[in-house]
Amino acid sequence: MKQKLLNIREFLLIILNYRANFTGINVTVPYKKTVIPFLDALTPTAAKLGAVNTIVNRNGLLSGYNTDFGGMVDLIRRTGMDLQGKKVLAVIEQKDSIGGNKKNRHECLEAYNIPVLLSS
Repeated sequence: MKQKLLNIREFLLIILNYRANFTGINVTVPYKKTVIPFLDALTPTAAKLGAVNTIVNRNGLLSGYNTDFGGMVDLIRRTGMDLQGKKVLAVIEQKDSIGGNKKNRHECLEAYNIPVLLSS
């Protein structure tokens, strides 16, 4: 008997719908927005950005996180970049706008009160 292979989207939605036995899932483009309606809670950052890249299952309650924003903030801090008073030009590929990546970068720079010029 042949088994029907599921595409990634179907597989992900089945896992989330049935609260399968998992601790966490990493979500990537183009599903960062698709998964949100299946979650019980979002962190403030994930809600603001409208994108989730990490899902944690705690006793059947699914929480969505966005670690992209924190990762960019950490990168800026670790490299010692002093962006205060600077202007930043963010050149973003068109496909990058899917899933919140462009918004993540923009929000991160705004958190540092840095003027941002977006170009795609």
